[in-house]
Amino acid sequence: MKRKHEMPFGAECCEDGSVRFRLWAPKAQCVEVLLQDQNSRPLSLIRQGDGWFELVTGNGGAGTQYYFQIDGRVKVPDPASRFQPSDVAGPSEVVDSIGAMSTGTAEPGKRR
Repeated sequence: MKRKHEMPFGAECCEDGSVRFRLWAPKAQCVEVLLQDQNSRPLSLIRQGDGWFELVTGNGGAGTQYYFQIDGRVKVPDPASRFQPSDVAGPSEVVDSIGAMSTGTAEPGKRR
């Protein structure tokens, strides 16, 4: 039996292979996600209301490390991160908990 507990925040792998990034930052004017190890520009999250920002993107995937950047100045790890491979101040890492469970190649929530 597969179970999926959808989280309303953080980074989440979607069934179509995209990743949803979501952050609550009520005082922020803009929020971007900075994907590590990719030569890409910051990706802007879209303001959703009530302080939420969200982006669904095909860039990245399970194993992608990232930071959030708030108002173009403050770079922070994801406070709802499922995995911090370095430490609490380092980049967060996208985890595909459903993919790991369905293939049986890793423990749920663990990196493959």
